[in-house]
Amino acid sequence: MKRNNSTKDYICHNSSIVPIGKSYTYGHYQETISVREPISTVNITGLNWLQHGDLLNLQVKYTGSPPFAYCALYKEGQYNITGNETCVYKSSTLTNAFPLVHYFSDCDQHTVVVVVENDMGKTVSRATINIYKATVHAQLSVIVVPVVFCLVAVILVVFGIAYYQHRSRYTIEVADFEFGQQAHLDYKTFTERLRDSFRNAFDFRQRNDNDPLTSDTRYDSM
Repeated sequence: MKRNNSTKDYICHNSSIVPIGKSYTYGHYQETISVREPISTVNITGLNWLQHGDLLNLQVKYTGSPPFAYCALYKEGQYNITGNETCVYKSSTLTNAFPLVHYFSDCDQHTVVVVVENDMGKTVSRATINIYKATVHAQLSVIVVPVVFCLVAVILVVFGIAYYQHRSRYTIEVADFEFGQQAHLDYKTFTERLRDSFRNAFDFRQRNDNDPLTSDTRYDSM
């Protein structure tokens, strides 16, 4: 208020007139009024299905007037919120969003309870998280490649034995005691020679050392 000497009254800034008299007591007070908005909407976004070993990464957004205090509770299985949930340890922020990062050590269903407060009140929200364990299948190449190499090794061993038997026929002398008969050498293919080599080797193992030598006994099969 200010003093106006012409009217001898106190005139306030809002143009109201305060009369002066002995029966009046004058004074003033001041109060700051601020408009605050309660927390009305809370949105929790992020992946609700996680493979075992992945980190939970949620974004919590809400409306209201700062400052805010928030916390998160992690419950096993399905959990129904009551609105009376409180946190022992709270974090403060001036923004309308904050991240939630957490690691679940087991494969099960969990519920994340989010509590957000400001000067006007608090709100409680939740999000259901499912943790699954993926089945690891062996790649086809891990099975096929060793089998192919084993088959190639077996084929090389068989052909090596056959080649050694075929070559030994020309390096070992053959004794034929029937001088009166003429040796008849028939032409045979490689497959037939391979079959005869295995047959002669098998017959030689079954032959007894005391059996007498006959005219068809070949030394190249020893």
